[in-house]
Amino acid sequence: MRLEDNDAFWEIDEVVEGCGINKKTIDVSISRGSNNWQGVKFPDDRRRTWIRHSTMATKYQTMLEQKYCDGMNPVDWKKMQEMRGSLIGGWMNEATLEDKLEDACEENWQGYRKRYETKVNTADARKREKQIKCLCRSAAVMDTLVDWIASKGLKSSNKQVYETVAKWLEQNRNRYFYYKYVPMNWLRLREKVSLMESEDLASWDVITLPRSGNENKVKYTDDVKKEMRGLVLRMMLNGAGMSDEMMARKLTYFYMMHGENVPSTSTIKRIMNETQVKLMASQKRYGDNKAGKQKYRQSTPLERAQFAGDCWEADGTRVQLQGFEVDGVRRTLFIVAIRDVMSGMYVGWSYGLSENSDLYWEALRMAVTVTGYIPYELRVDGFRFDDKVTNLFEKMKKYGMKLTITRTSTGKANAERSFGTLQSVFESEHKGWVGEGILSGDQNSRPTAEYLTKTAKKLKEEGWNWEKAWQEHNSIMMAYNATKFSAYSKKLKGVQKSPIELHNESTKPAVKTVEFWDVPTLFWAEAIKPLRYFQITFTKRGIGDIVFDMNSDEYLDIHKKYTSVMVRWDADVLEEIMIFDPKTDAYLTTVKAFKRIQLYGENAEFDRNTDYKEKAKALKKKVKQMTEETLDGSERVLDESALSLGAMVSKEIKENAETAAMEEYLMNRPPQSSTVLKTTKKTKTKVLKDVKAITAPVPVKESESAEIDHFDFIMNQL
Repeated sequence: MRLEDNDAFWEIDEVVEGCGINKKTIDVSISRGSNNWQGVKFPDDRRRTWIRHSTMATKYQTMLEQKYCDGMNPVDWKKMQEMRGSLIGGWMNEATLEDKLEDACEENWQGYRKRYETKVNTADARKREKQIKCLCRSAAVMDTLVDWIASKGLKSSNKQVYETVAKWLEQNRNRYFYYKYVPMNWLRLREKVSLMESEDLASWDVITLPRSGNENKVKYTDDVKKEMRGLVLRMMLNGAGMSDEMMARKLTYFYMMHGENVPSTSTIKRIMNETQVKLMASQKRYGDNKAGKQKYRQSTPLERAQFAGDCWEADGTRVQLQGFEVDGVRRTLFIVAIRDVMSGMYVGWSYGLSENSDLYWEALRMAVTVTGYIPYELRVDGFRFDDKVTNLFEKMKKYGMKLTITRTSTGKANAERSFGTLQSVFESEHKGWVGEGILSGDQNSRPTAEYLTKTAKKLKEEGWNWEKAWQEHNSIMMAYNATKFSAYSKKLKGVQKSPIELHNESTKPAVKTVEFWDVPTLFWAEAIKPLRYFQITFTKRGIGDIVFDMNSDEYLDIHKKYTSVMVRWDADVLEEIMIFDPKTDAYLTTVKAFKRIQLYGENAEFDRNTDYKEKAKALKKKVKQMTEETLDGSERVLDESALSLGAMVSKEIKENAETAAMEEYLMNRPPQSSTVLKTTKKTKTKVLKDVKAITAPVPVKESESAEIDHFDFIMNQL
């Protein structure tokens, strides 16, 4: 306990012991700015936190007063103790050596500050204050030790007293002595005391900074050091990749050639290790992934992706498994993978013998098909994609996707790091693993040459080839997606879920859900195809014609509206096609490939042929029914002007007009009696002439029998 500004302050350990409260509770309350638990640090010792007594809860005040102050207020109790101490003479002499050392480090050390303020010239103000404080306390300890020996009449060679002080110093090293300026070995401590007595030196003359008075550092002026610093920096930045030893040798030769004072290797390396030199050289001397640059590399604090589908990262790499032979040439397996940033799940991947555009296309196709959505953002590197992939990107952007092309490793850092995890954790379990990449600096990151030779021979005996390589690695990818992060990650040891679980459980507010026809729109081949013979036909080399038959009434609506349609199909497996409106791109239907009917031999398919004819007959019936409904709903209109237009109008309009005129004339002149068919030849000739006046402008010169037959035909029709 200590008194400041007429208030009492307790150490945290005293509060914990007196109140029975957990220390962590006090620390959390202080960090949250609690009104009851107020932590205070005093300028003379900022390492310790003191708890203000007056702001504590009443019950805790009472507990501390009963524990340490006999139930009194701490301020009154402390004053009473000081008064009692002044009345009892010589109470200091009754205190133990440890108490005196405690007082020296707590209060008496302030009197030594003026002795050291002029001797410590450290540029760092904070470090300088720590050095002064430790020097003052060390000097106070030495004087306290000498006074104790003199007051007790002990010999200066008394081992016991030095061991007591050395033990106390070791116990309180972290509390009072940030820097070890006072010996903590009893023998070295006795040597210091003997030096003070023999040379009649003060404690501040014995307790000094290490290497105090050593002038070796001022051997070279600031101008010389500036020149050395510039020479070192030039060698670091020239891109030759010289080691520290090589640069030291070159700098030594430089000063020898000029006949100047040659600096030592330690002096040169001290300049190399200066913080400012490392800062200036870090951007070019070290690679992006090396520790030398990581310390000085700029970094922006970023949040993690919140939802699955917020961002996908696409990248390709070589699979670190044993190679295989393809057409007599040694090849290795490559993979292009699409990774969801939030969950870490690989949503799509594809294999090949090199990183190319086809692998990116196949990986994206798998990703969209498996997840059923298009992400908010897709990040890819600056790969030279072909037109096929470029067109795919444009199609995906029409769905609202944001495309980011980056040419730095930090642009898709999650994908880069995940490949490292895939290699070191999962691929390394496979017997065909050849080690991490050539830039890896991890210890034991690559198997020995003997081990690789042995495994290569064993894999060859097992028939290791392209097929087995990608199938084995496909199993590794599936294992990665299904393994919980806590099984191998220290950073994510609290995540008891796998990437696929995180992806499936996450909400996806920013994605674009795709329908079943969107995948063909994005990834299938497309063309405008005519509808001929109620069929769509494809011709493939080596296979012949592949027919997609639509000779069925279920496709009648399509036949009524279209003569040509937009057709999309999977170029790899032509087993079905999707049909879309050629103008609006609306989905119409899906048609399976039609297997031709065999009518010859013992496997003749007569039943299937009969079923096909029934479907065709049903379609024909539907068309006929549709035709009749259309004709029944039409109203013919007499258009007499069309009769006189001749060849200027279409044949259909002309015939309709003629038929309407003839029917109207004849229907308005019905037979007067049933004997009309038995009339005389003269009457028949008159009716016939009337009809001919309408149907033909040129008189017909036919025989009498022909005229009678013609008349009978017309009357029968009526």
